[in-house]
Amino acid sequence: MQFRPESSPLPRLTLLALGLMAAIAAMFVSLFSRQIIHGVYCPLRTATGVPCPTCGSTHAIVSLLHGHLFGALRYNPLTTATAALFAAAFTWAAVASISPRWRIVPVLSALEKRAILYGTALLLLANWFYEVWRLI
Repeated sequence: MQFRPESSPLPRLTLLALGLMAAIAAMFVSLFSRQIIHGVYCPLRTATGVPCPTCGSTHAIVSLLHGHLFGALRYNPLTTATAALFAAAFTWAAVASISPRWRIVPVLSALEKRAILYGTALLLLANWFYEVWRLI
């Protein structure tokens, strides 16, 4: 993987905007967590009894917002890891907005893109097996 200077600030600024919206949503969720937890149901699990790969995500986010990392990992490890990755990307975007030397973007080869795609699919499948195993 190589890095090059960013050609447009749009992706970085979009990431900052998404991070701010996520912070507002986090405040909303933390204020109304009890109502949200009891009012959100997975349609696949309700219809078939089989959880989807993202089942438990709402519980995981609420646990994270309350500072319970291990509880969040128990509910849905993939959501917890994704939230941590998003927080790191938001932090990078904020620092890059202040410091010009951080304004770089990765350049991936076709092999690296394929590895990321297959790795993501494998993680999603592993998380789905975990969700099913958790029911047993």
